[in-house]
Amino acid sequence: MAIALCIHSNIGGTQQPEFWVIPAGLVITVGMAPVFADGFSYIASSVAVWLVVSWGQVNAMLRMDDANWIVLMTVSGFGLGILLNRLFVAERKKTFLVQRELIRLSFKDALTGINNRRGLMETLQDIHAIASAGDFYFLLIDIDDFKKINDTSGHDVGDRVLIEVASVIGRHAEGYPHGRLGGEEFGVVFNGRADAAQAFAERIREHVASLRIAGHVVTISIGMARLEASTDLGDTVRLADQGLYEAKQRGKNRYVLKP
Repeated sequence: MAIALCIHSNIGGTQQPEFWVIPAGLVITVGMAPVFADGFSYIASSVAVWLVVSWGQVNAMLRMDDANWIVLMTVSGFGLGILLNRLFVAERKKTFLVQRELIRLSFKDALTGINNRRGLMETLQDIHAIASAGDFYFLLIDIDDFKKINDTSGHDVGDRVLIEVASVIGRHAEGYPHGRLGGEEFGVVFNGRADAAQAFAERIREHVASLRIAGHVVTISIGMARLEASTDLGDTVRLADQGLYEAKQRGKNRYVLKP
């Protein structure tokens, strides 16, 4: 609009001011097509630009011998600007959707479809900051004897085990942050009292233990620790890892809540 006003203020000083209205209007309206993110704003701005540039020159333009060509060029330029604006808007939307999908995928585990380590740990950090406002427990889950499954039945079966265990966790942890931390390890952030957290861990353990994949009975061990804002997050994760180690030492297929 500032350019339109500047041109209008100087166009009167030319030999044929009406001659310059068309090129000036076309250059401004077509040039600003990529600027606007919606068609309505672009059309409104284009109309305003043409009104400013052509102010006081319309009658002289319509009396010219090539008045029909002036109208044709004005309409064509206006239409071209709208087309370019729509193309740029569509391309921006496409780019935005692609970027959003890439961001989403960067937080997802490719094999299991649940959050990956990055996605879960970022959520865990956010919850840790407010953990004093409620009861939160971090569950560190590990598939028992997973290496043996891979070694005896192959990685294809191992992948099936990971997918099925992730599916069980996902069903029971719906509404709670959860994800695959890497390898055969998973994590869940449970919101509730200690007894509810233990019952939750037991349900996951029990349903995983009912899985039968390629002749393997699948079980998991779980280490649990309470999330508290006053306790360093790294210490909480290490405490859950100690609980997991104790669960393995006690015979696997169980959970251990560290005080």
